[in-house]
Amino acid sequence: MKLNLNNKIIIFTGFVIASALLFFIRDTSDKKVNQSIKFSQERGIGTEDNPYARIEFELLKTKNPLTDNIPYNIRQKELAFAKTLPVRMDRSRTIDWVRRGPYNVGGRTRALAIDKSDENVLIAGGVSGGMWRSEDSGGSWEMTTKPEDLHSVTAIAQDSREGHRSTWYYGTGERIGNSAEDASGLASYRGDGIFKSTDGGLNWSSISSTSSGTPEEDAEFDFIWTIKVDPTTGYVFVATYAGIFRSTTAEEVTDFENVLAPDDWNPNFTDIAISSTGVLYATLGSDGDGMPSKHGVWRSSDNGDNWHDITPDENDFPESYMRLVLDIAPSDDNSVYFIGNIASDEGPSNHFLWKFTSDGTDTGGSWENRSEFIPAISGLTGDFDSQAGYDLMIKVKPNNADIVFIGGTNLYFSTDGFSTSGNTKWIGGYSSANEGYDDYPNHAPDQHSLAFLPSDPGTVFSAHDGGISKTSDISEEPFVTWTKLNNGYYTTQFYHISVDPFGGDMLLGGLQDNGCYVTDQSSETAPWNLVTGGDGGFSVIKRSDPGDEILLVSTQKGNVNIIDEDNEIYCSLKPPDAEGMLFITPFVIDPNSTNTLFYAGGQVIWRNNNIDMSDENNYEENDEDECVATQWEELSSTNTNEEEESISALAVSESNLSHILYYGTSKGKVYKLTDANTSTSSPQNITGESFPENSYVSWISVNSSNSSEAMVTFSNYGVISVWQTSDAGENWTNISGNLEENPDGSGSGPSVRSSYIMSYEDETYYFLGTSIGVWSTDYLDGNSTEWELEGSSLMGNVVVSALAGRESDGLIVAATHGIGVYSTTLESWASIQSEAGLPEQFVLHQNYPNPFNPTTTIKYELFQSSRVTISVYDMLGRLVKALVNSMQEPGVRTIQWDATNEEGNRVSAGVYIFKLKAGNFIETKEMILLK
Repeated sequence: MKLNLNNKIIIFTGFVIASALLFFIRDTSDKKVNQSIKFSQERGIGTEDNPYARIEFELLKTKNPLTDNIPYNIRQKELAFAKTLPVRMDRSRTIDWVRRGPYNVGGRTRALAIDKSDENVLIAGGVSGGMWRSEDSGGSWEMTTKPEDLHSVTAIAQDSREGHRSTWYYGTGERIGNSAEDASGLASYRGDGIFKSTDGGLNWSSISSTSSGTPEEDAEFDFIWTIKVDPTTGYVFVATYAGIFRSTTAEEVTDFENVLAPDDWNPNFTDIAISSTGVLYATLGSDGDGMPSKHGVWRSSDNGDNWHDITPDENDFPESYMRLVLDIAPSDDNSVYFIGNIASDEGPSNHFLWKFTSDGTDTGGSWENRSEFIPAISGLTGDFDSQAGYDLMIKVKPNNADIVFIGGTNLYFSTDGFSTSGNTKWIGGYSSANEGYDDYPNHAPDQHSLAFLPSDPGTVFSAHDGGISKTSDISEEPFVTWTKLNNGYYTTQFYHISVDPFGGDMLLGGLQDNGCYVTDQSSETAPWNLVTGGDGGFSVIKRSDPGDEILLVSTQKGNVNIIDEDNEIYCSLKPPDAEGMLFITPFVIDPNSTNTLFYAGGQVIWRNNNIDMSDENNYEENDEDECVATQWEELSSTNTNEEEESISALAVSESNLSHILYYGTSKGKVYKLTDANTSTSSPQNITGESFPENSYVSWISVNSSNSSEAMVTFSNYGVISVWQTSDAGENWTNISGNLEENPDGSGSGPSVRSSYIMSYEDETYYFLGTSIGVWSTDYLDGNSTEWELEGSSLMGNVVVSALAGRESDGLIVAATHGIGVYSTTLESWASIQSEAGLPEQFVLHQNYPNPFNPTTTIKYELFQSSRVTISVYDMLGRLVKALVNSMQEPGVRTIQWDATNEEGNRVSAGVYIFKLKAGNFIETKEMILLK
């Protein structure tokens, strides 16, 4: 059986942070049992796992290894540092980047609102995708966040007063789900306070008093849950992890004061709502480790000057809980609903739901415990689950105080305020049909916000981890019909991206929250097709020849699968005995032998030399009649043998020294295994003497035209991040250059996530994907290397998780963790160099690296057409090698010297002279060749 997908794509797997068990639909009509995955509109889910696995993974990658903490306010600091660095488009050499999508896929969205002055205008915000605005009810979107600003949006509010409706506010900083936390509760991507717009959300500016520019003073606004504007006064109230804050300066919002929580206690979880008459209700939660005296539910009728504790006295109201959210019925200011979660335990029994009916005073009213009617629906995904408060929401329909919506992983509504169990309906998230753990059609799991159309409250907009959906009839039976509104709402968060090695437009990538998607179109507006659910991971578009593509895709915890021509899982490629895999597990195929796959199985590498499933000897069926690949070999010699150390990066060479497997670990070690396709010998430890200890090797890239050249990147903050070797790891050079604020790696330099070495038209280009964008150079100069920002007006300083490329046409693809995928080609880079900015004189640069073994690069500049010679001499003046002897046009050029003679033996170690002669210009420099 030959696998030929013909661009029909589907894949299997994984798990979503939500939880559930793996479900297979088996077709036993074939000898091999295919595990069919339905083409759900969004994603599927897989095995139940630790809901904090992703957070722990992010912490491992980014924490400063000297402190085990992520530097405080590092996001703001690295963005400020980025502003001091050079931008490619502002200099003599540029390349054009274009957006590639996914046009039809959205990312996690916590903020959503409808403009009260024009209900066709929607304003939404992604937690790492920035602010977006639609003027046609979600038919199209325009990004309104500046590329260089923080792309974190968690809350939004409009001043609803007549004459003031062009004023909007949004808050930043997601406390659960987005940021990696350290033991102190700090996070890698804190917010940057509150932003304000006075033109209907078209432009935004920071409210300086809430900015984290002075973190020791402004930390209260690092994580914002809710923003509300008083409809009677215009006062702005903000629920942050430090308490409830108020600004009374109306139009000129400047200063905020904490009006509820004491200064010496951060409640972590807060919420606030304001009635149409200006009555305030607020909740203060905790981290579940005990409740200080000031917590619970509070009410104020005097703009927050005085608060009254109205927390129920009943014994069944929890004494300790985490997040507690609320909503006031718009049609009845005296009806208020609350839902909360207890510690980190999940399921209906660990949540509580109450209704408060006020008597119109600050202290009077009645409480009803409706917790027993929280949905506990038969089926593995039917029970209410908020994932420890990550997705917890409650909303009341504007025209009916008894129609109440609650959201966790799923979305439910009740027509009697959850006073009984018989009037509750499952309307979003996972499919209520519970078949194959598909999503509810056109609606994703993990609920964050709802907005009701003012002219027709039955028309509802829903914000979730898959973007935004809309229904025109929220009461439709038997199922609600949703329409996705992700039409250019570019807020997806990628972990990895792959390109077709034989050319063409096919891209395949793994996304946080949204599985794996594929496209074979270059158009920005072309839809991407769903491949699998869960958290998408590494991927490969495998070909043995053009037209014979095979997709390999992984999801969290290293579930790798190969797909057959019927768009079904042909077989699992996860080694059955592998264990201890990272949340996002690397795997690679050998470019020299595409049936050979290397897999990072925790502390050891596994190899499969024949992943071609056309041979029945290469797979078997397990006890559940599921196909699993055989032929796996544990390369025991690669075992790290160190506690809590995992293999974190893999790369295979393919040119003059093929079949070299380079690999790195989460503890900062780097190794190479020669003849990796057949060898069982011990790998060589090539860890650089100056590599940062206990740091996470985030990426290894090898020059496909020169197997001796490789780059290693470390993604931790506070370390020297980028290293290069030109002799297969014998020597390493720090090439972080201007991306480090300080020479020792300390300071506000970015987290470096990925790299790519591009050899194209006799030139070599270097790219880095970092937490502040894509950076490139075509000339390495050790620690003086100057990296320049790519795509500043399109991508800006967004996090870039992965890079991929193709040397046949100079294609470079960047996958961002927040605003989708972008690409460019290097076709015009060389010509642009010559046309845009010619050298003003002849220049011979020092070779790089220096010392070297055996290859070095010489850079030189010509300001006019000349006959050029570049020659290498020994210290006795004898000619060793003539490198250049030709007429050349003006421009900046490089040439490499490989210090071997024609018989393949290296030139003797020592000091050599290289000389440039251009016209009447002559210059010489020394270089050192090591043994």
